[in-house]
Amino acid sequence: MAGEGVIGGDLPALARITRGERLSDQVASRLTELIVSGRFGVGERLPSERELCERFEVSRPVVREAVRSLIAKGLLADHPRRGHVVSALGRDAVTESLTIYLRGQRLDYDKLMEVRVLVEVENAGLAAERGSPEQVAALREAAGRLAPDLDPEDAALADVEFHRAIATATGNEFLGVLLDSIREALITVQLPTLAEPQIVEVARAAHERILGQIEAHDPEGARFAMREHLAEARRGMQGVLRKGTVSERP
Repeated sequence: MAGEGVIGGDLPALARITRGERLSDQVASRLTELIVSGRFGVGERLPSERELCERFEVSRPVVREAVRSLIAKGLLADHPRRGHVVSALGRDAVTESLTIYLRGQRLDYDKLMEVRVLVEVENAGLAAERGSPEQVAALREAAGRLAPDLDPEDAALADVEFHRAIATATGNEFLGVLLDSIREALITVQLPTLAEPQIVEVARAAHERILGQIEAHDPEGARFAMREHLAEARRGMQGVLRKGTVSERP
């Protein structure tokens, strides 16, 4: 059976690793791409440590560290008799697979905003319906992290974490996975807009309105506030585009 075999053959992705980024991270990234793309099937055994060293042209400690990181992510299992075996994809692996896919795509801001509206408007409504006192408190704490004096990267991280906290308050882990999968894209598109102090203030005010509706357990009010926030975010990006500080397709 294919699921019980050893991964082998001519796999061009197992090519020599270049210097620069940590070697173990590069090896882990290459192996992850092969696993999430289906080239390495669930139940299949990785090539031997020696073979991986030869194909990647790296040392055994590098391969061992890369394999350990994939075991920690749940992508590999250490089988006592069969060695390192590909596992069924868990939450972290699914998120990473979507992230890898998005890295290979041209980032279209309008398409990203369509996804945000579809997911995040409903997230806000569900959070207002279901959010526990502890989750709402965590949401208020997350809202407070978006401060006026943050640099653009920290501001983008704070903004994304606020929206992630709303997804958590829905009680639906799949909604969190969806946001996690586009997290990198969200941070990328936020950087040029959150470099503008006035846009940061607009976002802070919008977060307070959303939070207020969630705290009041008003689902429709929360949905409306989120929809307005995302519309403001789109207008903010359009303003930055008009200034010519970022391309239309970041």
